[in-house]
Amino acid sequence: RGCDGVIALLSENTSNATGARFEIKVAREEGIPLVAMRVKVNQSVATPTELAGVNVMNWSWPDIAAFLKRL
Repeated sequence: RGCDGVIALLSENTSNATGARFEIKVAREEGIPLVAMRVKVNQSVATPTELAGVNVMNWSWPDIAAFLKRL
């Protein structure tokens, strides 16, 4: 709440990170633009249920820049 966009960084710990999952849930409920990115390229990580239907990308500066420009 009160932000223009959310960048959800996914690691092997994200599925157990209740704070991060809460932030993702609230962003989706509020219709805040959201992008999900793996912090390690091509790492297979469990995707939290709060990100169901969200495309998960590999971390890259060009993708971050493109997301920020859309805000």
